[in-house]
Amino acid sequence: MDRDGLRARPDHDWQQAVVQALCDSPVLGDRGARAMLAELIGDRLGRPVVLREQATTQLQHLRHRGNVEEALRLGTEICHRYEETYGKHHPHALSAAVNLAITYRLLGNAAAAQYIDAVALAQLTEGLGATHPSTLVCRTNLASDHYALATRPMR
Repeated sequence: MDRDGLRARPDHDWQQAVVQALCDSPVLGDRGARAMLAELIGDRLGRPVVLREQATTQLQHLRHRGNVEEALRLGTEICHRYEETYGKHHPHALSAAVNLAITYRLLGNAAAAQYIDAVALAQLTEGLGATHPSTLVCRTNLASDHYALATRPMR
């Protein structure tokens, strides 16, 4: 990888052979495994690879700059892409959903955030366990959703 970690470039013949063997492996018929490999090395050697962390960082920057509507649009797109790539129950897709719930909460839509966080919490608890850091973050976010809904003024 280059120094920014954004472009995969195996420099040696043996590295290229390993990558090719992985790409040809029947094990990678599973779309989740194939997606993880694509994330690490790209679809082809030397192709730029956008890492998950870049998407999360971009959403955080949009929210901090006050462009929450754009963060909602982008966050929704990222959720759909992760669900298509990894499946709805994969930790990456669930992490994207939890991140989207944060945006809904910032927009004052605690009900939407609560729904997303409740679904994600159940799936994270089942898949990763009740004490996994991602599960605990989601549980904390869900508590914030409950608080926001309980303390909002009655109309």
